[in-house]
Amino acid sequence: TIAGPIPDALRLLDSPPLRYAQALGIEPGKAGGEASTRLSLKFPLLKTLRLDDLEILAQASVKSLSLPKVALGQDLDGGVLELTVDGKGLDAAGSVSLGGMPATLVLRENFSAKGAPFRSRYHLKAAAVTDEQRRRLGLDAGSFLTGPVAAYVSVTFGDGGRGDIEARLDLAPARLTLPGLGWTKEPGKPGTAEASIRLDRRQVATIPRFIVLSGDLEA
Repeated sequence: TIAGPIPDALRLLDSPPLRYAQALGIEPGKAGGEASTRLSLKFPLLKTLRLDDLEILAQASVKSLSLPKVALGQDLDGGVLELTVDGKGLDAAGSVSLGGMPATLVLRENFSAKGAPFRSRYHLKAAAVTDEQRRRLGLDAGSFLTGPVAAYVSVTFGDGGRGDIEARLDLAPARLTLPGLGWTKEPGKPGTAEASIRLDRRQVATIPRFIVLSGDLEA
């Protein structure tokens, strides 16, 4: 077991021939936090080892994790996570703050998209996403939607920064307004929304689907 700053743990995982931090697109020096890491290595006694010859398993308990620009241009901080790394990728689960938004996170990162359905996938659940947090994420709905919403979000990336977001929102705490139709939903009344969002270069490109259900409104 190795305990210490996260950059040190990442440098260990990035040493030849592993290069795991590089495969995840993480620069060890830009990460912050503390980690307790358990590392297991199995390998044949060969003069020249290839990565495929190694059986590697690293398990880490991480506190105060910080990483810059992890999704939608936002920093991740305050992370308390359990991580598992093997020769194929990384799995993580715990609590984080993304762009100031507290959330629970389940993450899968594949070291290569070859033979895998995706490069990375995040499942985020947030109890309350505020107006300001939505603006920072590029998901501002203007005067149509004001106030906090609970959100369950799945973000999937392939190579090249292209990806998709699927979101389900609980609109009960929020206020919805359609001035042109003279329709308003006040906070406390039930409402839900679903959205599909396309990403390019890890930024919002288009929103091909956005459905709102609340009382007599279906839009």
